[in-house]
Amino acid sequence: MLLAHENKGFQEVMRRALGINDLLSDYVFDIDSITISPPFVLKTIDGSGSSGVTLIKDKHDLTKFKTKNIQISKSRKIKNSIRKLRLPTDNYSLYSYYYKPFKRFVTQDFITDLTCDYRVLVTGNRFYAMRRDVKKGDFRASGSKKFHYHDVPNDVLDYAEKIFSKLKNPYISMDLAYKDKTPYLIEFQGTNFGSSVIRHSGGYYTKTLDSWVFVESQPLHEEALSYGLYYYVSNKND
Repeated sequence: MLLAHENKGFQEVMRRALGINDLLSDYVFDIDSITISPPFVLKTIDGSGSSGVTLIKDKHDLTKFKTKNIQISKSRKIKNSIRKLRLPTDNYSLYSYYYKPFKRFVTQDFITDLTCDYRVLVTGNRFYAMRRDVKKGDFRASGSKKFHYHDVPNDVLDYAEKIFSKLKNPYISMDLAYKDKTPYLIEFQGTNFGSSVIRHSGGYYTKTLDSWVFVESQPLHEEALSYGLYYYVSNKND
């Protein structure tokens, strides 16, 4: 989990290892090796609040992104041109690949027509949750500051519980999409995350006899996280 801290690439490694395959995604270091078809979301491996997240609608968008973000110095371009004239084709292919500028990205299938997503922060058996509406003229809900509490479908909470049980951490913050009654995991963090959902939700969801109930409370950030750690240690061998 520490390796996934602000590293969306390692999150993808964990997703595959744990069999979380709800959303087509990949971790790439060579942008020319992307195999997913547009439209898709392209993310840098770090960043939060929707920073570093780009919607690639077609091949033209991908070309524009490469031109802006994958830059080759003028001196390298000159050297490549000289080598291309002097080296056999196969040798030049190896040479140019060796000096190619690489950058790590995550690609993720684009879920169309979403009007919101859900932030669910789990500490033990307490699920702090909110709906985040998509910004006007944008496809991203993260960073929109348009939050709504007490309006979280049971399907989303059930899915958050499933993911939480797989990740085996005292607390997990998840961004979840929900379309046609199907939830999807977009991202997660287990070591450092925003806590506004704890401070402003007015309580948390918990499961009782296979049904979700909302417990009203005014939790403190420290109390919520310490409870998650206590719950994790107390139930670790169950």
